[in-house]
Amino acid sequence: MDTTKPPTTATKPADPKPPRPPITQITPSLYLGDTWGGNSIKTLQENSITAIVALEPNKGPIWCRPHFRAHFPPSQRLFLACLDNSTQDMLVHLEGICDFIDRQLDAEIGGPMLESEGEGYAALFDGKELERSKKIGSESWTCGGMSRVLVHCEKGHSRSPMVLIAYLMRRRREGLEMVVQDVKGKRKMKQDPNFMEQLRVWESVEYEIWEKGEGGVEKVPKAAYGEYL
Repeated sequence: MDTTKPPTTATKPADPKPPRPPITQITPSLYLGDTWGGNSIKTLQENSITAIVALEPNKGPIWCRPHFRAHFPPSQRLFLACLDNSTQDMLVHLEGICDFIDRQLDAEIGGPMLESEGEGYAALFDGKELERSKKIGSESWTCGGMSRVLVHCEKGHSRSPMVLIAYLMRRRREGLEMVVQDVKGKRKMKQDPNFMEQLRVWESVEYEIWEKGEGGVEKVPKAAYGEYL
């Protein structure tokens, strides 16, 4: 008697849950994302991103590549070295980041690589590579058209949402809770206690952490920021 069991078909494992999208549109001109999205030329082009704010411990290798620099000249990229932890002070950087985003959204941006930029790293690449970069920049989707800014960190759910929320609070003059709910409704985020406390301070100081000290020259922290420090 043949007791051999017929072969069985192995159960196919369930497909893993899809990862969080590398880039998510929050408003018509503002996007949140992770490192993968911020370092993918293909993804940046598909989303018509024209400027980048990167919030990471270190710059990725792509920031030194001529192809990336051609699409995103210095005026259209901002890097801030920062960590996702309980001691990172983002407040001290918010005004500069918000001003950068405002410039992208309010001004006509984009254009060929500046001569000054070419001179800045001409020594790293030969003339042929440099000319190729200039040509890429002049024909890039980031040259002209509607401005679209990507704010990204490593995973896209802590530092970058915090900064984008701070920007929208200042831009719209809306309260923290309203803006948080708006952003959360479009991309899952981690409400880090340290960053949420800083956003409450940001709201309290009305988007300006400094005030003039005695004599009107030296800047000193406003009361709410001083207490946070």
